[in-house]
Amino acid sequence: MTAEPGRWDIEFDVRIPGWLEIPRLSGADHEGFADGAVADLPELLGDSWSPEREPLARDIIRQGLEQRDDSTDFAFQVWSRQIDAVASVEVRFGSAAGMPDFAADGYRVRPTDMATNIGPGFEAVLTRQMQFEDEDLPVVTVAHALFVFSDGDSALVVEVEPTPVDLLRVVMIGLGGLLDSLTITASDGTRFSTVPDDPLVALDTIWPQPKDEAAGGAEND
Repeated sequence: MTAEPGRWDIEFDVRIPGWLEIPRLSGADHEGFADGAVADLPELLGDSWSPEREPLARDIIRQGLEQRDDSTDFAFQVWSRQIDAVASVEVRFGSAAGMPDFAADGYRVRPTDMATNIGPGFEAVLTRQMQFEDEDLPVVTVAHALFVFSDGDSALVVEVEPTPVDLLRVVMIGLGGLLDSLTITASDGTRFSTVPDDPLVALDTIWPQPKDEAAGGAEND
């Protein structure tokens, strides 16, 4: 997949099924897109699909279209055969100014090297317990995960919106392929990289020093 946000070209592959891209569309085009996407779900979800799910699936897809932020370069819904839930993933590239202090906000922050073609970055994960309105349903642990790669001026952010941790593990399979294949190239051919040109520039001046360097990644939370 390719986009051209400004002068940068973003390319990557999503190597497993279940990732539905949510495009930028005018409101008049939402119904047509939802019709096509819902028609593809039986093949995508196999035995886990039933016709009774169609109205809810259509609402979920419509909601994704309505809530899509124009500042987002790519948006996806991740549909799983194993778990009856849908995750939202966004890919954004832009200014690094105003990056939150994730550790101060309670996120567990640690290094990641998942973006092979870009260089090292960090992942920030916040988990919490969620109780449904129906108190007969069990409490669910949800996780909000972000993968951030910055050269100090620009930043790539791949965000998994808060989602049940079991579904996050499914998302990470496709997300790993996305990050591994991702490249960002300027119009003059320059590749975006988080590795400093000057070897004397310390990496911890570019992104936050991890507060928790325990082994593992978001998919293990």
